[in-house]
Amino acid sequence: MRRRVSILIAAAAVLAAVAVPIAALGASAHHTTNAVSVTLKEFSITMPKTLKKGATTFTVVNKGKFPHDFTVSYHGKGTPAFKSGTIKPGATVKVSTNLKPGGYVVVCTQGEGFHAAQGMIHAFTVGKFSFTTFTWS
Repeated sequence: MRRRVSILIAAAAVLAAVAVPIAALGASAHHTTNAVSVTLKEFSITMPKTLKKGATTFTVVNKGKFPHDFTVSYHGKGTPAFKSGTIKPGATVKVSTNLKPGGYVVVCTQGEGFHAAQGMIHAFTVGKFSFTTFTWS
């Protein structure tokens, strides 16, 4: 009986010693999601101009009197355009994507282009921009 108890205590000690490093590995391997707040209203889009690459969730709030949307275009390889759909006045939606380095343009496509023409356009970048990576012809 004493031998079984000793074996159980030794096994528990080994498990505890192994569990701490495994838990630490899990914490370091955990990927965080970037959170970005966006405000839409007549006729502006308010959000940061520089974002981090990786998993990103945009929380988009329509503080305007009219329906708006959050349509994002990326010009380059890797990330397709994404959008929120129509957001009613006072409503909030979340849009998640995986951002790649590059330049993006946000636009409200409501009103057959009228909202964009009135200033609902916003550019942002992901990563660092360098003229040395581009060639001009």
